Amino acid sequence: MENGLGEERTVLVVDDEKMVRTIVSRTLNGCGFRVLEAGDGKEALTIIFERMPALIILDLCMPTLDGGSVCRVLRSDERTLSVPILVLTGLIETHTEVEILELGADDYMTKPFDPAELRSRLKALQRRSGAAAPSAEKPS
Repeated sequence: MENGLGEERTVLVVDDEKMVRTIVSRTLNGCGFRVLEAGDGKEALTIIFERMPALIILDLCMPTLDGGSVCRVLRSDERTLSVPILVLTGLIETHTEVEILELGADDYMTKPFDPAELRSRLKALQRRSGAAAPSAEKPS
């Protein structure tokens, strides 16, 4: 666990839609990230506090525990305060964007998304947080 950020190349993808998790996971596996998946917020918190991933991709609208609640929990806990969070959401209203950032998310993207943009945003979050980037990228 270097830089206090857990497994440096591990990303947790939290989304209740299996297809979204699959697409995101394939995109990230293809460029050197290790990917963990959760289908709801409650499962995500369990994984986060057990594995401490370096980055989290979080959907807002989920059953059991929504992404906003997960974000608030993470930002109120000293162990996860600095873990970068990218919200991936189908909600695109201006007030939603403001709420996402005020919840403590570091960045957001809307669905549908461009996999290349997702990779670039995650790498930027890694640079800003001090986490190591994947060492060997596979060609896209």
